[in-house]
Amino acid sequence: MNPNPKIRFAIIASWTARSTSILSFLLLLHVMFKFLNKEELGIWFIIGQLGSFNNLLDFGFSAIVTRRIAILSVDKILNKDELATIISTSKFVFRFLSISTMFIFLLIGLLVIPIIHLQNTKITSVILSSVIVSVGYGILTWNGLWSCLLIGMGWNGWDALFQSVINILIVITQCIVLTWFHGGLVSLAIVSTAGSIGLRYIILNFLKGKETILLSVNRPINIVVIRPLLLPAFKNWLTTLGAFFIFKTDQIFISTFCGVSQVPEYTAVQQVYSCLYNGSVAFSASANPHVCRLWAEKRIHEVHKIFIKCSYYGLMVISFGSIIMLTSGNDLLYIWLGPGHAAPNLLLVIFSITWILEVNHVTVAVFSRATDHEEYSMWSLAAGLLNILFCLLFIKRFGIIGVALSTCLAQLLTNNWYVVLHGFRKLSLPPISFISFVGAPMLLYLLLSLTLANVSKAVISRISGSALGVPVSIFVTVMITTIFILFKSKRPNN
Repeated sequence: MNPNPKIRFAIIASWTARSTSILSFLLLLHVMFKFLNKEELGIWFIIGQLGSFNNLLDFGFSAIVTRRIAILSVDKILNKDELATIISTSKFVFRFLSISTMFIFLLIGLLVIPIIHLQNTKITSVILSSVIVSVGYGILTWNGLWSCLLIGMGWNGWDALFQSVINILIVITQCIVLTWFHGGLVSLAIVSTAGSIGLRYIILNFLKGKETILLSVNRPINIVVIRPLLLPAFKNWLTTLGAFFIFKTDQIFISTFCGVSQVPEYTAVQQVYSCLYNGSVAFSASANPHVCRLWAEKRIHEVHKIFIKCSYYGLMVISFGSIIMLTSGNDLLYIWLGPGHAAPNLLLVIFSITWILEVNHVTVAVFSRATDHEEYSMWSLAAGLLNILFCLLFIKRFGIIGVALSTCLAQLLTNNWYVVLHGFRKLSLPPISFISFVGAPMLLYLLLSLTLANVSKAVISRISGSALGVPVSIFVTVMITTIFILFKSKRPNN
């Protein structure tokens, strides 16, 4: 079966979901900046960052179970009994992980809240909101099995659409609560937790309609089936732990050394790049289950073709966003967040370099790991520990610039080069193919777009005022991007 239609659907669905999620997030952030004080904003961003810790609390189990289901689903009739056994055993595992998640988040809240200095926010509302959010994260972990089954059985794309619908409903409700009812942290936490319950209901009912036969087969719990997955899951968990240390500790360092009031602006810019990153890796993430099947069937040339396309378009998205931020970032922040909210130009440069290289190596890692290969855990962990070390060295002297620089340097010294070279070897992909079809065109695109966008903005601003400079530079970047996309569509790849 040709996987391309399913990959295209998954990419379109993922992009649609991410676009609506990004727009709804930008709306929520705009409302939050208006109706919450800086301390409340900082606390909510910290809670959100700790939520990323939720990815650690399944101990790598979700990714490995998804991969195993994808491989077995190549012939789901023949492997029906093994699939049913994995599902029944995983139910027990995810229930245990769900309860553990709730208690761990409660413990983290009790440890983190006392060290945060608050002047305008009640400590009781912070504690209560952290408790409610802990319950919500436990429910999300409980949903994990059904997300694994949905993606592993080839229904990837639907998970993104369901998540998008829930996210939109959550954001709309949170905006109403903030604007009409003058709610605070507790109200935001309640709405967020209700969304986790709604997501579980939607996914489970979808699977009952699509995988009736598989879900109707009952098998007893058999831990023996899970044992071969434990070592890959542990390696996956170490990789995720390293990523957490790299990208999810910034707010903790800033709030501790620079004050909670410094968190919102940094987080706003970081979230813009994070949204661009999510849109960029949507290509490789959507192809992941199908790459698992293609690799199992020894269709390596097809894997190479899909990788080149995913890498090209993924880097195109993050490069396009970075160019917009570098040429017009502070103008857009002024429109979005209002006066008094700006980012240092050096911060935008560091973020752009960091996230472009991140998309590049993560795309390689996704394809390499789809071959059931988990070998990046030590490098990811080393990058995370280096990031923490650099933060401690740089933050007192350079402030938030030092935090961003720490992440960039830690990645440059580890993942940015090792994952790419090792991944090419694992995929049997000649580096010259990547340079020819992806690397060289992207470098040309970046240099050309940055130069023309800056020149056009400067010229138009001098002639007609600064108001027209931003849209003209964005238009120029869009036109160059369109040319490169059309060039790629006409050019045969390897």
